[in-house]
Amino acid sequence: MTTHAGAADFRTRLQDLIPKLVLSPSIAAILVFVYGFILYSVFLSFTDSKMLPSTTLIGLENYAKLWGLSHWIMAISNLAIFATLYIVICTAIGLILAIFLDQKIRGEGFLRPIFLYPMALSFIVTGTAWKWILDPGIGLEHTMHLWGWASFKFDWIKNRDMAIYTVVLAAVWQTSGFVMAMFLAGLRGIDNEILKAAQIDGASNWQLYRRIVIPLLRPAFLSAFVILSHLAIKSYDLVIALTGGGPGRGDGIAGNVHVFLHIHPQFDGHRGGERRHHADDDCGHHDPVSLRRTEGEGGMTAVTEDTAVRTGGVTRMFIYLVLLLFALFYLLPLFVMLSNSLKPLSEITGGDMMALPQDWTLAPWRSAWSTAQIGVEATGLRPYFLNSILMVVPAVAISTVLGALNGYVLTKWRFRGDTIVFGLMLFACFIPFQIVLIPMARMLGLMGLAGSTPGLVVVHVVYGLGFTTLYFRNYYAAFPTELVRAAMIDGAGFFRIFWRIMLPVSGPIAVVSVIWQFTNIWNDFLFGASFADLDSMPMTVALNNLVNSSTGVKEYNVHFAGAILAALPTLIVYVVAGRFFVRGLMAGSVKG
Repeated sequence: MTTHAGAADFRTRLQDLIPKLVLSPSIAAILVFVYGFILYSVFLSFTDSKMLPSTTLIGLENYAKLWGLSHWIMAISNLAIFATLYIVICTAIGLILAIFLDQKIRGEGFLRPIFLYPMALSFIVTGTAWKWILDPGIGLEHTMHLWGWASFKFDWIKNRDMAIYTVVLAAVWQTSGFVMAMFLAGLRGIDNEILKAAQIDGASNWQLYRRIVIPLLRPAFLSAFVILSHLAIKSYDLVIALTGGGPGRGDGIAGNVHVFLHIHPQFDGHRGGERRHHADDDCGHHDPVSLRRTEGEGGMTAVTEDTAVRTGGVTRMFIYLVLLLFALFYLLPLFVMLSNSLKPLSEITGGDMMALPQDWTLAPWRSAWSTAQIGVEATGLRPYFLNSILMVVPAVAISTVLGALNGYVLTKWRFRGDTIVFGLMLFACFIPFQIVLIPMARMLGLMGLAGSTPGLVVVHVVYGLGFTTLYFRNYYAAFPTELVRAAMIDGAGFFRIFWRIMLPVSGPIAVVSVIWQFTNIWNDFLFGASFADLDSMPMTVALNNLVNSSTGVKEYNVHFAGAILAALPTLIVYVVAGRFFVRGLMAGSVKG
């Protein structure tokens, strides 16, 4: 009898211990690679460390020097301007597009992927495209002159006072469609009964949105603000690709905080060394809030799918016009990249960048893939494409599985302090990665993974855990805990419950997690530029080296072909699975 009781007690303790053991590797990784590295970097900032770490403390001397640098003040100013405009404009555009798409318009399944696809591109690809579009010599200004508008001038990218606004323009183009998806998910989750009741009470369009719809979108607003703030802080790639170092100075010295932090300590030439080596079943049964009044009625009524298509008048025509203009805005860089990648170089430099090719050729694609000069090597992008594949696939798989297990533990096997653990993991999503570069480089060296693809896999898994855990934790929080308890009573253990109950219903959020991780890891530039060597360099770093090569003639057609090659995998993922991404957002990933 005592033996049976002891065995039962052991099984109970083991059952309680397993979730903590499963969570412990992620906790240890976050504590060491995030908070430990932050503390180490903070400690170094109070020492006289230069090329090598030092333990000699010098107080606030480094901070006094920093705030005495005009470059640093310029960087702070640029970041404030960029972040404010970027967040406000992206939020406004995303909300407007979501409201318009929510009117059950024709072609939503066609328009939504167009609005969303820029998020699939890396900041390096985006910067490459907009860099040439905004170049006065070959881009928009040149095109306007060819079309007869001789007085047109748009040279912001060459103007030290206006260059920051070109960074805002490119960043808004890339991210506003993603914000639209979050707001659209929020709109599709609003209870129609609330809206109908307000309409019956005579609420006007403006009152309905101001007093009911907008307040109900607070979780989406918060999610958008958090993600946009996160991207604003980490826009290093875009600044490098678009302005060659940062707006505000014509000599290429960093004009943005994260660029400044990455380049300033490395004037010993380390950066130069790096260069050698970023269809509509998800609508559910949601009825849109009508933006028009029905004919013959003074108040606004709920709109069925029939009336939304059959009638509409001027307001509905305005909605379609706005959506069409934004679709053209989002498609412009893709059109420019694709059309110019099929032109001979002479046709670009001597003709119209916005025109279709007159002499079609695939030579730029062949050059970009196999013979283009990447730094000192004429290898093309092919070996670096393979490097990115070898980096992305294991990193996405490992971080997604760990995120699913972490979310499962934090919602269905809760323990004392679990909210603190989740808070620590969540905060790790939003740190500027520049603060961990020095300690991470030392750690990879100690692990024997410096300058290798496995080293990059470790880095991306660690710094992706926060997001994957967030997605699965929020999704599993809505799953009935009673089912898990019933399975436990029936004798199912931790892993059987996860495998048989939780995993089969995790499809929508797994798609969100995989798309997010795949896109972020494939498009990463900072870690690749910091931790890879020539043999492990990923695609985005190779593309940046190709575009910014100082040797030979600028082969714009080859650059455009290379940009499309670098963007192709993530574009395919978004085109194929974009609708499932929105469905996954609706299923819980934007909930608090």
